[in-house]
Amino acid sequence: FTGLLDTAREFQTDFAGHSGCYSAFVVWSRAAMGMFVDAFSKQVFDSKESLSTAAECVKVAKEHCAQLGAIGLDLTFVLHVLLVKDIKAALQGCKDIIIEATKHRNSEEMWRRMNLMTPEALGKLREEMRACGVTDFERYIAEDCWVNLSYTVVAFAKQTMGFLDEALKLYFPELHMVLLESLVEIIHVAVHHVDYSLRCEQESEKKAFIRQNAAFLYETVL
Repeated sequence: FTGLLDTAREFQTDFAGHSGCYSAFVVWSRAAMGMFVDAFSKQVFDSKESLSTAAECVKVAKEHCAQLGAIGLDLTFVLHVLLVKDIKAALQGCKDIIIEATKHRNSEEMWRRMNLMTPEALGKLREEMRACGVTDFERYIAEDCWVNLSYTVVAFAKQTMGFLDEALKLYFPELHMVLLESLVEIIHVAVHHVDYSLRCEQESEKKAFIRQNAAFLYETVL
């Protein structure tokens, strides 16, 4: 982007007063952007970096691209169009990982309260949930480092909220439906698990605990 900016300024100096030449520079800039995205995608997406790393890289690229606005050249839309395919694949890949991890945890679900054992472990979980945007987690904390939620539900909340946070950093309108459909698929797995557990569970006390977890998912996560 620095090269584009320097070339554009030199072009403006060399062809001052010849506005008809600027279309050629725009065409060249579009081609240069294509070459940049090819190299960028190989480094960021083909190397299977985490979604958070990809989001940070795309954020930096967009910030540098916006600097071209100083000379009246806006290639943001071009950057978005060229990155759509790779970002879409990254979101769907991360979604598949979350769904598989959720299904695995669900298969081992015992519907028991979490025991963090130490104040340090409880404090760490508090910070993790706060970082995910869960501001009312204190209401689920009981005495002696117990948490009135199941491990499976807490893990799902952290993973899903983390996915949403990183995905929104990658967001632009062309990806709206991809992100929405991914979230729906992820949420459906958790909702189906809770629904199935409620229908199968016979103990009234455990059923009440499942409903408490369902309320947390509905009121806080969803």
